[in-house]
Amino acid sequence: MKKYFIVFFVLIILVSFGYVLFGNGIYNYINKDYDVLNTDDYNGVDINKLDRYNIDLTFYPQEKYCSVKQEVSYINKENITLNKIFFHLYPNAFRKNRMFIGDKKVEDKDYEPGYIEFTSIKINESNLKYNILESDQTILEVELDQEVKPGDRINLIMDYKLVIPKIEHRFGYGPNTFNFGNWYPIAVVYDEYGWNTKKYFQIGDPFYSDVSNYKIKIETPENYIIATSGKIVDTKNENNKTEWIIEANLIRDFAWVASDKFNVETHNLKDTQIKLYFLNNNSDLKKYTENISVEAIKIFNNVFGQYPYGYLSIVENDFLGGGMEYPTLIYLNNDYFNSNRKIYLSEYIVHELAHQWWYGVVGNNQIKDPWLDEGLATYSQIIFNDQYRGERYADNVFRILMNNYQVNSNSKEYSASIEDFNTWKEYSSSAYGKGAEFLYLIEKEYGEDILYELLKTYYNKYRFKNAETKDFLELYESMLN
Repeated sequence: MKKYFIVFFVLIILVSFGYVLFGNGIYNYINKDYDVLNTDDYNGVDINKLDRYNIDLTFYPQEKYCSVKQEVSYINKENITLNKIFFHLYPNAFRKNRMFIGDKKVEDKDYEPGYIEFTSIKINESNLKYNILESDQTILEVELDQEVKPGDRINLIMDYKLVIPKIEHRFGYGPNTFNFGNWYPIAVVYDEYGWNTKKYFQIGDPFYSDVSNYKIKIETPENYIIATSGKIVDTKNENNKTEWIIEANLIRDFAWVASDKFNVETHNLKDTQIKLYFLNNNSDLKKYTENISVEAIKIFNNVFGQYPYGYLSIVENDFLGGGMEYPTLIYLNNDYFNSNRKIYLSEYIVHELAHQWWYGVVGNNQIKDPWLDEGLATYSQIIFNDQYRGERYADNVFRILMNNYQVNSNSKEYSASIEDFNTWKEYSSSAYGKGAEFLYLIEKEYGEDILYELLKTYYNKYRFKNAETKDFLELYESMLN
């Protein structure tokens, strides 16, 4: 009896000591208020000299549209004077009843189009002239009534109706969720090549944007829950409505998903809160998703560099692909939340989470250099499996991926542009398959340590910036010399 008393006493001492020792550490994660950013190292980017998006939106799920007031505080970051600004209007790609699913164009007899319909675009209550360009109407040209000199800001006010298409896509709705990816006018990147005013491509992820700061207010019916990029800093309930206030800084896009069927779980890491939004109630699948997500983030933090945001949303939704990445938020197709498809679910989770590093933090022109995010994200799956499940398992996954992507099925290089492809099969073979194979060959030739050093150096050099293939190759070559 005395023996048990001593053991019990020691346990009490250890628990008490642990609480004191970790009072500002692991035990504090439960109630920790996570910041929008978990770093104050912005890699030389002046957070006060970024574009700012303030968006006030009312969501009408029954009518399938949103009423939006968007203020864009645009700063001229170039060394030339501007008299016009361009924006991408990605929702207008959904005006027509034809979308690629794999390599097939699908026409849905029940299709309902999606688009943006402007009421006005103004500066200081003065209406501006604007033109909607390209055959698919996905580029907006705004003619300014004043010149914007380098370093100057202007504030554009856009009022518009956002109509949501009936399609389980990045932007659209299905039986369970409303997906808002690439849903608002976002400024076109001006770089060394000028304005990047490419139209929307049906193949790949045809996006390219700079990091910006966001403040978003979304009003929904009170029975809806939303998953968002950034941090939900406040909610208010009144008159059967919920008002959600969101902040996000140093991100290159903002996405959200709405559903009246979500159940939400959280997992608190030291620097980041993971919020998991589920449609299913399978406790095993939910725990599996949580475990894989946590391990992937830990591994990528260690191998690539620290994830710099305080929040990450993982969302089960209606989506025709396996998954889709947005800054601090990923989609996962609810078809993969199946006990017989857990290994597929795992690979999609890992791939989309890898995009938080490759696309989210380190950006690139996904039209010109799609391998820089897809190839790196694909090989990140191999890195995860090697670290989590062992080298033999990882090698097997690599062989399966190379076979699935049919890397020898076309003659295009890993670094080819989206414009070089006519089918998803060709695109995936190069951007995903050959891109990952290039990293595999580096590892086999020079070793794991060299590859990991290359990826970590690339990440730290281009955090919150955009990189090109030439930047990656110059870094690669300099490390070998």
